Amino acid sequence: MTQILVTTRLAVTNGSFSHPDNSQQFSVVQSNVGGGSPGTVKIGTTEEVIDFGDIATPGWCKVTNLDETNFVEFGPESAGALVPYHRVKPGTSHVLELSPGVVVRGKADTAEVSVVFAAMEV
Repeated sequence: MTQILVTTRLAVTNGSFSHPDNSQQFSVVQSNVGGGSPGTVKIGTTEEVIDFGDIATPGWCKVTNLDETNFVEFGPESAGALVPYHRVKPGTSHVLELSPGVVVRGKADTAEVSVVFAAMEV
């Protein structure tokens, strides 16, 4: 049985405020073999649909912004437009679970950025 392993960690220390590390690791069964798509995609400053290629049902996805200066926003499509929901800052990666059947759109901040999408089939 194929497994997708997901690890999350969030800890904050800012002066007298702190939030303890609440790391979590879990695995998810991958029913259909496939993933890593669509790879590196150039996202421009106008909204565009992210094409996940041959993946019929994208699930867990690692998104990496390769740009050193500009952030990129992503979110679901509603009435043909982006609903900004997720921001990936320059040089960072995020892991998120995509909802089946949702069209994902993206838009770069002030200049085109290269973003790596590694979506796994579920």
